[in-house]
Amino acid sequence: MKKLNVRDEDGLHVHDEEEAVPEHDDRGAAKEVAIVHNVPPVAQVIAIVEVPPVAPNDAPGGGAPPPYYRANASQGVALAPTKSTASAPVMCIELFIVTVSLGWTGLHWFWLGRPKWGVLYLLTFGLFGVGWAVDILRVPDLVERAKRGFDDKLGRVDLFDMWVLCICPITGLFLAAHHFVLRNERWAIMHVLTIGFLGLGWGVDILRMPCLVHEHNARMVARHAVIAAPPPFSATTTQP
Repeated sequence: MKKLNVRDEDGLHVHDEEEAVPEHDDRGAAKEVAIVHNVPPVAQVIAIVEVPPVAPNDAPGGGAPPPYYRANASQGVALAPTKSTASAPVMCIELFIVTVSLGWTGLHWFWLGRPKWGVLYLLTFGLFGVGWAVDILRVPDLVERAKRGFDDKLGRVDLFDMWVLCICPITGLFLAAHHFVLRNERWAIMHVLTIGFLGLGWGVDILRMPCLVHEHNARMVARHAVIAAPPPFSATTTQP
């Protein structure tokens, strides 16, 4: 039985009493497996300490420790393993709180790195409440998209973003913002001049938005493929 002062990376005390069992791996390096007792099974800490043979000057107390030194079992100090607290559920909770409380100002869009949408929400009070309400429901999707990155190099758009622009009466019915983003300028102008074809065209656009987004994304992919394609081979002939 050997007592070690187990601490985490922040220097906080974890436990005192543990049992040290010496082991050796395939490389012959010394190990000590420390099992903490008198702790509930869920909170039990198992610290594996590897102490490779080093020169005296490299050991703790004899100079600057090398990077691989996580613990020094000979001095009775071990570092309990810890995990990063940054996770998707935590970010979802934080984003949900920000969206519910200040979503009408577009603060969640600024936080996610989309300042254009943030300014749009700030000027229109969260797209007059419609975009704000939709964003509250799609917080997990926004978190996943933020991990992948919002900017698409091919110019493709997201279906839910277009639905938000279209459902809002001001941006969808009167301004036809979804058609401008989808680069259907002619339809956008006709939509504005006729107030969404007296509302009927606006309703049809809401229903066929998946088709509109699919067509736009397909055009962007095809255009990128044409630009990225190498020039055709042209053989030059020389006359004798």
